[in-house]
Amino acid sequence: MNISTKTWLAIVVIGFVGGVAWGWWYRGLSVPTSDQTAELPERSSDAAPYTDTAWANPPQVEPKHSPNRLTNQGAGQEFATDQSFAQMLSEQRFWDAAAYYYRRMGSDAADRLTLRPQFDRYLKDCRQNCETGSFLDLVDAWLATFYDDIPVLIQLAEFQEDQGQPEAAANTLLLARTYALEVDHQHAVQQARDRLTQRTDKRLGDETRWIELLGYYDFLASIDFTTPKFELRRALLYRRLGEDARARNLLRRLQAADDARDPSFTANLDRYLNEAPAATRVEENPVDVFPTAVPLEKHGTGFLVKVRFNERDTLTLLVDTGASITALTHDSFRRLYRPDLSLMGTQLFKTASGYTRGDIYSALSISLGEERVEGPTLAVLDRLDMGDIDGLLGMNILRHFRFEIDQNGSVMYLEPR
Repeated sequence: MNISTKTWLAIVVIGFVGGVAWGWWYRGLSVPTSDQTAELPERSSDAAPYTDTAWANPPQVEPKHSPNRLTNQGAGQEFATDQSFAQMLSEQRFWDAAAYYYRRMGSDAADRLTLRPQFDRYLKDCRQNCETGSFLDLVDAWLATFYDDIPVLIQLAEFQEDQGQPEAAANTLLLARTYALEVDHQHAVQQARDRLTQRTDKRLGDETRWIELLGYYDFLASIDFTTPKFELRRALLYRRLGEDARARNLLRRLQAADDARDPSFTANLDRYLNEAPAATRVEENPVDVFPTAVPLEKHGTGFLVKVRFNERDTLTLLVDTGASITALTHDSFRRLYRPDLSLMGTQLFKTASGYTRGDIYSALSISLGEERVEGPTLAVLDRLDMGDIDGLLGMNILRHFRFEIDQNGSVMYLEPR
């Protein structure tokens, strides 16, 4: 029997419509209603949770200033609760916590308002109660991601102060000032600097450690992080240590720059300038004044100097008045005779390329020419690549001297304080 084309087409359409109708009828039998749902078996607590692939594996956006340092547990996961963030911190999974916070920053402002107080509380508590290495791990992970986080930089500066490194703390606050674009952040950095200076002055002054205290104020001046009142204090410390010509020159510069807005400051300047110094020395030629002259070697815009380390090794260091501590590269440190060194701890240091860790050691001595400094500290920095140069000669050595550099003659003149 022959079936026409129209007949075949009608059979196909009727079959298709019937199949769809049957499918909907069967679906109504197989999907439980709201009354039936309670009869479904409960999911075992050991069963794997249901996940939506698109949510469980979101695109990973890496922080611009951080390498991918997620642990295996944190990689490729999105954490759903604030308790997860707190748990990451408590378990010291700091890179996970920083990456999680970074992802949430762009998702929900309400989340940021919740997470930030958690982090701030943990940061302060960790500074007081964590091991030094753990606190440095936390700060390292956070600043690698949020390099301009002012509250974290201030906490780091306070930690450095607690560790007896006020110059390193000042350097950190100087970095914070460059990132402080908001007025409240600018005030916070200024207040932190003032607190640091007041505490350092009181601590070292109470212990009559005048050379170290003058070195701190010299350092503030060298990094342009000083104030007129700090400079007045520096002038008085010069006078206390018998450097009357320097004291008078500094007082005169302050007087010339004074705008007379603070009458008490202006009156103090006049009074100190009118006071007769205990002794006055006319400094005409450094050769006639300073007992020691140390040859230098020109290196770019700076100078290299040879120093004797523990009276055994000779090192070539770059003179750096902006360095808070004398620092060595790992290569030069490995070449030293190290039994005479004592490990004192670990710190974070600001370098031109950012923050880096450094182990701090106590040495027997460092000598410049015939002048010798007993018991100096030095840092061995993780990321300090200086080619053939062994490291930096910092202010913790230079503060022990009155020194001047003759750039034309490539000579450093020294006199012990």
